[in-house]
Amino acid sequence: MAGTSLFEQYGQRFAPGEPIFDEGENGTLMFIVVSGTVSITKRISGRQVELAQLERGEFFGEMAIVSWVKRTASARAVDDVELLAFDRQGFLGLISKNSRIAMNVIDKLCRRLQGANDRIDTMVNANFKRMIALNLYVRALERPDETAMPREQLVAEVSGNLGIDRDSVDTVLKQFGAAGILREDEDTVSLDDRAALRAEAGVGT
Repeated sequence: MAGTSLFEQYGQRFAPGEPIFDEGENGTLMFIVVSGTVSITKRISGRQVELAQLERGEFFGEMAIVSWVKRTASARAVDDVELLAFDRQGFLGLISKNSRIAMNVIDKLCRRLQGANDRIDTMVNANFKRMIALNLYVRALERPDETAMPREQLVAEVSGNLGIDRDSVDTVLKQFGAAGILREDEDTVSLDDRAALRAEAGVGT
């Protein structure tokens, strides 16, 4: 592609290790990888963490032409890299003339959005689980003589305390039961493993 008119108009070359852009910079261009490999990194807790390596056909930096936000990550050439670089008008012109490229970009954006939604769901569910575990652990400390808890009453109480829907509370209780933390006998729930519950709650020993 390096010899085509498209590359002649929009192409950029980067040597191995050369920065393409840095986190925090103002961005005006998005990029499509023509050849080579691009490393995407982000500074987390004081060190650079690689988020992805992108190869031919992948694109990055698109938020710069969508909302003009500062770069949220850094991009570096891993080896000899050829890119197509588009500003907003250039990219709109490209996809208006090439439906295949437009559909490829839309497909990849949808996949990224689904991946982001999946990660959010995972984090929300993990947070629910910890909150419910902490609520149960505090209850166990406050009521040391309580050996069995009415299940429906417990679900309603935890749901009301935390503002979490009853189905989510019920699901987490079942997970704790499967893990041996709780034991369910007919309509009651008993705490079998206080140490494991404390660990789920993130409470130090």
